[in-house]
Amino acid sequence: MNHSFSSAGGTVLGINMQFLSATLCGGIAWWAWPSSAEWWQLGFLSVILWVGCATSLIKGVRLMLRLWTRTRTIRAFEAQGKAPKSSTMAPISKLEQMGMLDE
Repeated sequence: MNHSFSSAGGTVLGINMQFLSATLCGGIAWWAWPSSAEWWQLGFLSVILWVGCATSLIKGVRLMLRLWTRTRTIRAFEAQGKAPKSSTMAPISKLEQMGMLDE
């Protein structure tokens, strides 16, 4: 694989952080859901956390799709050409025969 393109490590870290955020918000929202109506404030907090959970989840999936599209595009671009290879040095006799040297 050609390493001309920058690494996607930051994007992977961003995806993981979004899913971690979604997991934490969802867990806290589930834990904070009140069992009786007298704790309605916790219900309000829980709904806000559920919205944060959904937002982080959507952002994480979008980042995953962007990374997948980027990887697919890079692979298609790299598949267009041949793999680089080295060439051998031409011997002096061959260069003289081709008229490239003035000796």
